[in-house]
Amino acid sequence: MQDDLESGGEDPVKPIQADSSPDWSTPPEIIEAYTEEFGPLHDPCPLHSETDNLEEPFPMDRATFVNPPYTRGQIGLWVRKCFSEWHSRGSTVILLIPPYTDTAYFWEWILPWCEIRFIRGRLKFGGSTTAAPFPSMICIYHGSTLSEFDRRDSQNRI
Repeated sequence: MQDDLESGGEDPVKPIQADSSPDWSTPPEIIEAYTEEFGPLHDPCPLHSETDNLEEPFPMDRATFVNPPYTRGQIGLWVRKCFSEWHSRGSTVILLIPPYTDTAYFWEWILPWCEIRFIRGRLKFGGSTTAAPFPSMICIYHGSTLSEFDRRDSQNRI
């Protein structure tokens, strides 16, 4: 499978705030809603982290909520990681990203494999008083629900 950047799947987003920082927290109402639905959540993308959490496995004892850095090239890496954790380990993963349906990662690692929930309106990240310049969606990879047939089929697509 080609790398996202080679296949035209580059993230079309730049950081969403004027200071060009990719570090903007998830709106608390989103975290609260998904904590209520899934229980305590693991966050592999904490603000200002110096750890490369793309290399760390997600925990199996709780759902993982991923709001990746929205800088060019990063979203696709995190989508691939979320798919991989679900596909190979059966992790439950909740992913908050812009709904860029024209990217390679959307067609290969999101659409056929997870539940998609589009968010009405635009979110205000990090306590900002202005909304993001793009819409958002939640992608949910429900843990341990991949059938053996789907697992074989997905291995041919990776």
